[in-house]
Amino acid sequence: MLSAIAMLILIMAWFIAGFFGTWFVVGILALMPSSSIPTLAEFLAANPTCKTHAGISCKFCGSKSIRLWRDESGYAIRQQHYCNHCNALLYRSG
Repeated sequence: MLSAIAMLILIMAWFIAGFFGTWFVVGILALMPSSSIPTLAEFLAANPTCKTHAGISCKFCGSKSIRLWRDESGYAIRQQHYCNHCNALLYRSG
């Protein structure tokens, strides 16, 4: 049978490993790029008519007013581009 001090050390080691292991996984997941939102190159390859002489247009409504939304939560900075007219998520950058 383990002594009380050995048991306390074992419990503390288990807690520390679990705590830092969880945050390690959260950090890795936060740094992984989202594959569901296309990049600008993928967006233009799928929608070649959205590239105009004035820039990029929305694939849903044709508006040329695109806004940049920065999500700086967690470890990664994600930049997503939305249409100002219909609020559709178009592509990601950064």
